[in-house]
Amino acid sequence: MLYGFSIAYLVAPGTFDSAHVVEFVAGLPEVVKYAGKAILAAPFAFHSINGLRHLGWDMGKCELFLQFEFCVR
Repeated sequence: MLYGFSIAYLVAPGTFDSAHVVEFVAGLPEVVKYAGKAILAAPFAFHSINGLRHLGWDMGKCELFLQFEFCVR
């Protein structure tokens, strides 16, 4: 998406300036905006939460849960 916008800006800078992009996004339905934000935010949230989980493992915080199946070494 970034490359497409960049190429389009190089080809027709007057058509794809930031004011037109803001106007276009403002005209989108709220559902599309929230879906786009969720799609972009999901990988970051997933990796952040898993990073915290791995930090917990590295600090030995999961030693108490060794009897559970999801914490087996």
